[in-house]
Amino acid sequence: MKSEKQVLFNPRFGLKPDLFIGRTAIIDRILDAQDSTNSPYRTTFVTGIRGSGKTSLLSDIAIEFEQRGELVVSVSETDDMLAAIIDQLLLKSRSSARKISGISASALGFSFGVTLSENAQTHSFRGALGKILSALKKHKTSPVILIDEASGETAALREFASTYQLLAREGLDMLVVAAGLPKSVSKVLTERALTFLQRAGRIKLDPLPMDEIVDSYLKVFSQKDPAVPYDLVKSLSAQTFGFPYLYQLIGYYVTELSDARIDHTVAANAVSRARELFFENVLAMLLRDTTEKERDFLFAMLEDAQDSAFGDIANRMGVSKGYAVKYRQRLLDAMLVESAGYGKLRFSPPMFAEFLAQERPNY
Repeated sequence: MKSEKQVLFNPRFGLKPDLFIGRTAIIDRILDAQDSTNSPYRTTFVTGIRGSGKTSLLSDIAIEFEQRGELVVSVSETDDMLAAIIDQLLLKSRSSARKISGISASALGFSFGVTLSENAQTHSFRGALGKILSALKKHKTSPVILIDEASGETAALREFASTYQLLAREGLDMLVVAAGLPKSVSKVLTERALTFLQRAGRIKLDPLPMDEIVDSYLKVFSQKDPAVPYDLVKSLSAQTFGFPYLYQLIGYYVTELSDARIDHTVAANAVSRARELFFENVLAMLLRDTTEKERDFLFAMLEDAQDSAFGDIANRMGVSKGYAVKYRQRLLDAMLVESAGYGKLRFSPPMFAEFLAQERPNY
């Protein structure tokens, strides 16, 4: 059986933690879109770097919609994504809280053999999805499709998007929320065949509100140590930088390393362990996915104590501004840097400068 401290904070990737804070406004925006066919958030792309809470957000959206009795399909972008969508739509329409009748393989003219997926792949995806959406429309129902790890790397996502566009023209609707890494979402949105997606709502996962972090830490930590100092809780909260993965890591290690008391020694050890895993599981991955020239750009920024002037970066790289501008845009798209005012940039992920300085000798 899991202990309480393991359940409250869960820094494992791909799993929704019990303590999931700071995204209420985003979830409400998506929920409201289901009731408004004209909302730009009927199709939404959620983007954020690794550890920013994309999968957790999709899980929370699914839970909220299911509690409202909506028909929810959750998939990841894979080669068999289209068959999975058809499978889930057929299966969940029969078990939906809305008690939808007449939506089944046989009722819609499918003759499935061993599995739904095998048969789904022998039919046109557009034809199969069109039949299902038409049947659901008679019940005044439009499904919610959640797609995690959207990258645009598979033909399946392109076919889904083009089919979605064609069926929408026919008045067959659904709400779609896709989540992916910044570069991947940018690729999807700029693909020529999918230009209609540029009108979709876009949500960038910003840092969590610091007051919500403080409140949640205080509530949890005080259950273990009623005398935990408020200033220590605030200090631990600040060490998260509002980043969801760091919030989970620090919370987990504080509860893991403490017995009945949470003091400065426990806090220091928790932050140290959290930083180590953050460097390894997030920042190292971000750097690994950059090109040589992008790394040159990032390392050139290390010369500045705070913000970097774009002209200075180009000079340090030994290239013209015109040449460096494409790398600036790539790093902006990847959310590795951000604007710091006219002509200036700063690192975006927490502690990225410290990590880059540590790794620079290896490149």
